[in-house]
Amino acid sequence: MNEAQYFPSTNLPNANFIARDSVYYAQMFTTEVFEAVDRLELFSESGRVVPELNRKEIQTIKDNKVNHGI
Repeated sequence: MNEAQYFPSTNLPNANFIARDSVYYAQMFTTEVFEAVDRLELFSESGRVVPELNRKEIQTIKDNKVNHGI
């Protein structure tokens, strides 16, 4: 099966995986990821340190919809 690359410029393989079922939800996912990155650029310590790793440079962020470990 030939896989379409819906979001080749974003380098987000998850977006292409989601797009197999729904381009709409893949676009929402991509938008949320980029918005999260924009927030992190402004507020780099706004995330919560992952307790299992206990490393300040690895944090999880939570938005109102879904928890994304980034």
